[in-house]
Amino acid sequence: MLSFVLKKFFSLMPALIGLFVLTFMLIYLTPGDPVDALLGDFALPADKEKMREAMGLTRPVHEQLWISFKGVLSGDLGTSFKTGEPVAAVIGRRLPSTILLGLGALAFAVPVGFLLGFLAASHKMGFLDKFSKFYVTAAFCMPSFWFGPILILVFSVWWPLFPLGGQEGFSSLILPSITLGLGMSAVLTKLVRDSILETGQAAYVKLARSKGLSEDDILSKHVWPNVRIPIFTMVFLQMGALLTGAILTEAIFQWPGVGSLLIESIHSRDYPTLQGCVLFVGFVYMFMNFLSDIVAALLDPRILKGE
Repeated sequence: MLSFVLKKFFSLMPALIGLFVLTFMLIYLTPGDPVDALLGDFALPADKEKMREAMGLTRPVHEQLWISFKGVLSGDLGTSFKTGEPVAAVIGRRLPSTILLGLGALAFAVPVGFLLGFLAASHKMGFLDKFSKFYVTAAFCMPSFWFGPILILVFSVWWPLFPLGGQEGFSSLILPSITLGLGMSAVLTKLVRDSILETGQAAYVKLARSKGLSEDDILSKHVWPNVRIPIFTMVFLQMGALLTGAILTEAIFQWPGVGSLLIESIHSRDYPTLQGCVLFVGFVYMFMNFLSDIVAALLDPRILKGE
């Protein structure tokens, strides 16, 4: 098991390095000057040049890349152009809000996905099955940048049941959690339904049923041990995707997390903060992929043997 974990861990290194280089180059090639954003258009050219030198923007691109890379290896994501604080500290302040939003989305998506998927599989071609298909299709057709404002319009403007935005207690968590978790609940619903139905047609399940085993025993001893692997793997993959989806959701609901920090850094041309946010989001996504592989190996020892 240890060799499997180490192999998966070291396989992340090339992807992380590629993510860093790609992020740095895209930000470097982005039009606009952060000095102009900080000092304004009416600042003296000499003052602008001094600030560029202080920020290291006058160095050749390969030197900037190497300095930034060494800083990331030591845990230093740079200094914010806007506030002068370490980027890691700025992200650390916003991270609890993003984690809270992610947990809220999971609390909505996982029960809904498992319940709808199980009920749909148990009532194949029935009303619940048809409803689950409609739900999955509707959820996939409603992106967060459309669904979020609709929820705000209905439940914050027409019926003022929840705050318009911000982080103002538990009630302010409801709408963004539903917005962020909607897509994940649809993925889980379809995966749970299809996995149960497909496994239920396997030869060993038919054999168990012919022996007179109850449906509860078949489900718990034969179906569930085989369907849990792709389901739990998908949960971890979707947890990584939640963070990327949180960028738009946080912007829509003015949620003070890492996603909204990324949007703010784009507007202010705060390149170190922008790079730190992108690297953080990419690292979390890759780390969740890594955890999904570990969980799958723990649930199915055949993966450790390469079968």
